[in-house]
Amino acid sequence: MAKTFKVPLILGTGSFGLEGAPGARLTSKTEGQEVVDLFVKAGGKTIDTAKLYCGETSQKLLAQLDVKDALIDTKIWPLEPGAHSPENLRAAVEACVEALAPHKINVLYLHAPDRSVPFADIAREINELHKRGLIREFGLSNFYAWEVAEFYYIADKNGWLRPTVYQGVYSVLERQVEAELFPALKKFGIRFYGYSPLAGSILAGKDLGVAAKDGSRFDPSSSGWIAQYYTGRYGVLVPGVQELRDEVAKHGLSLPQVAFRWLQHHSQFDASRGDGIIIGSYTLERLKQTLEWSEEGPLPAEVLKLVDDLYAKNKGLLWHYSGM
Repeated sequence: MAKTFKVPLILGTGSFGLEGAPGARLTSKTEGQEVVDLFVKAGGKTIDTAKLYCGETSQKLLAQLDVKDALIDTKIWPLEPGAHSPENLRAAVEACVEALAPHKINVLYLHAPDRSVPFADIAREINELHKRGLIREFGLSNFYAWEVAEFYYIADKNGWLRPTVYQGVYSVLERQVEAELFPALKKFGIRFYGYSPLAGSILAGKDLGVAAKDGSRFDPSSSGWIAQYYTGRYGVLVPGVQELRDEVAKHGLSLPQVAFRWLQHHSQFDASRGDGIIIGSYTLERLKQTLEWSEEGPLPAEVLKLVDDLYAKNKGLLWHYSGM
């Protein structure tokens, strides 16, 4: 039975991959199908992946699953300068089409900027990929607001496919997108999908020591540069989050519960624009719990003040919303 959420949920598959792939936590076709089935049954309509995820195997696992009527979005990360040149972007998208078959690409994101290639060249190729029927929509992720404007105006001026969705970091701890990016997206009619709702998992309440837990994002043996990225980005926030965990517990709440209730009821998500929250649930139990938390009501005023105060205190320590 479909559930009711103020802000729609999107299933993130950054931990879906084939057996032995780096960062893969869900590797079973059976378990993957169970997660997708529950997500769709709850009313989920979009699944998010990327070419880069789990050693380029996330898309391959999704290809083995019946996603019902859900749409699949994917992303192309620029691993080196020139990765988004017309010829390289074309080859990457064709590889994604092959990996995801029989599923189609709904939104194709540029996962991050490749500033070595003129945006006009990239936008022209995106339009050609759309004309070929390989993608339905075009999105940006981890770009500056001024770069969003540049892409939009280049595409609009030439009658090419314009960006219609932006994917960026957004959580109760990281609200940097609100001041600059959100006004730009509103101006251009671009919807926003927020990822990392648990702030790199530190709001999961389990890895607060940012210890190199086996298989976690903070484990350099399994996650490599990703572990360095998450430790560098979120390590400084841990002391405040530890205090927050203890305080919200006095109200009978957990950190992830607070995180999802804040996103649903106190954030600047605009469901009327088509905004959505990307959830990285890779087990059936985690997905069930996230769905339940997302259905709950607003936070008590006392708890809301706690999280607002923590954000204000840590604001100067946060990375830029582009993640760079």
